[in-house]
Amino acid sequence: MVDFRLTDSTPETRILLPGEIDPGWTLRRELPVKAELDDDGTVIVSDEIFSRYGSGERLEEALEDYIADLTGYHETVAEYAADNHPKNKALLEQLQEYLVHSD
Repeated sequence: MVDFRLTDSTPETRILLPGEIDPGWTLRRELPVKAELDDDGTVIVSDEIFSRYGSGERLEEALEDYIADLTGYHETVAEYAADNHPKNKALLEQLQEYLVHSD
């Protein structure tokens, strides 16, 4: 997915995640994420739209962890997005502007 490494001289980069990010999960539009190298060498991937993150020893691992967090978040919000929970319903609509799940 990504073919570069974060180093001490390049401790942060921006990535646009496109298309299918996991089996059954597709981004409708590119999702900007930030990848950072933490002080202990851990790679952190996060977004500023949904405030989700992932971490790993390598960038690829951090992206996989981030995607698992984002898709799990979508599933949780969808489970509680009912008429009697208007904030969750609005959040689900925002998530669905970016992310779609196909069974």
